[in-house]
Formats: sequence, C-alpha cells, structure tokens
Amino acid sequence: GEEYKTLLSLFQEHNDSFQKHVKVDRAQSTFRKYRSVHAKLADFIKLKFRSYDIPLKELEPEFIENFGLYLMTDCGLTSSSANMYLRPLKRMVTIAHNRGWISRNPFADYRLKMEVRERGFLNEEQLKRLMSQKLEFPGQDFVRDMFLFSCFCGLAHVDLRNLTLDNIIK
Repeated sequence: GEEYKTLLSLFQEHNDSFQKHVKVDRAQSTFRKYRSVHAKLADFIKLKFRSYDIPLKELEPEFIENFGLYLMTDCGLTSSSANMYLRPLKRMVTIAHNRGWISRNPFADYRLKMEVRERGFLNEEQLKRLMSQKLEFPGQDFVRDMFLFSCFCGLAHVDLRNLTLDNIIK
C-alpha cells in the first residue's frame, strides 16, 4: 500500500534531523524557528480542522492563506513576521513535492509578500543619554554596552550575537 504522509509528521522528521546539525552546520536560532512553526501549525490544525495532523495530499493553496491569516489574527503577527513562519512551511511542502508525496505544490502560485518598513534610529542626544544612564543591575550594563557597540559599528543583532574574539582585529 501507499505510505500515508502527514504535514506535522514530516515537519517533526525534519526537525529531528535538523537538530542533529545544530552547532555543526546549522544555527540554533533556525532550529528554534522550525520548532515554533511546528507548534503554531499544530495549534492551527487543531483549531481549523479539529485534528492532530493533516494529510499532505489535502494541502491546498487555501491552507497557506488561512495559516497566514491565523498567524496575523489569532497570533498577532505582522505580515512580515507571518511570512517568516510561512517559509519553513514552504520548505516542508517543497520536500513533500520533491519526494513525490504530493503531485502539486500548493505554494506554486503563492508569493510571500515582504513589507518594507522604515526603521527608526537614535539620534546623538539619545545615544549620549543611553551611554550615561545608570542602570540597576550589572547585566543591564552589559546589554546596553553591547547595544551601543552594535550602533557604533553598524552590526545587526545576530552578527553581534555571533561575534567572537577571532573576529576582532587589533
């Protein structure tokens, strides 16, 4: 007989395999994102389908649109954040399609829409005030100093987090 594949079981298999690669050739943060998407999908499937999983063959473009809407309405995510949750789902659907478990990729005509937002910035006075601010706990000083370092160097949060002594040239 034909093997019966479901979305959440595929997602779990993927996450189990991915976890073995963390700190080897994959990032812990990416693994956390995949686990979070799996959990949100499970909640969505329980709410929308009153089920614990959904057969891959039942995935339709409408499922993607409804999951995106669920993320924005029930979970309170912005459309950009919702799209960050749709990317791992797209990966799972692509895997299923490439393995021949589904004949049509429901993401084929779906485009992830990224909204570009104008980011604010701190002015010189605000930076000086932050630099001179007395904080209550020593850990807060470290976080503030790292934030200021990233402001002056132009480092993104993730780059600062991954910074090691080997990256610093004297």
